[in-house]
Amino acid sequence: CPSNGIRNIHGGENYFPARLCVEQFREINGWLLNAQRRQRQELQNLFHDSWNFGLISENDETWTEELESQSNCAERGYLGLLFLMKRREDKILVVAHGGILRFCMVDHPLVQVIDKRPDDAKRFANCELREYSVEMQGDGDRPLVVLTEIMEK
Repeated sequence: CPSNGIRNIHGGENYFPARLCVEQFREINGWLLNAQRRQRQELQNLFHDSWNFGLISENDETWTEELESQSNCAERGYLGLLFLMKRREDKILVVAHGGILRFCMVDHPLVQVIDKRPDDAKRFANCELREYSVEMQGDGDRPLVVLTEIMEK
């Protein structure tokens, strides 16, 4: 987009969709220094004020010197999907590392992905975009999340 916002066709003013920084979609956490998040204030100073960093703590309270287990990482991603399902938006773009997406979408027992990819092609490539419709099946706090890939014709 040539401007620093999306031009609102009707009103003429700049429109910025909700941009939230959430912890649930971080890469596997701990041990690796590049897995340690910057302080919230530093992120606020680096990014446009249309970003909302209010959902994260000031300091990275989840990073430890031990690597998070893949099952814990998958659970965090699952909780992130549940968070997204409670949002009011009809379309949501998630930007995340491939590891968290693999642990969540391939390994978590309460996440089912419907696509036509062979098992060895399920991992996201760098900068890859995929589109899914999402539905929750079952009641309660831990529903099955079904992601159905929308394939271009």
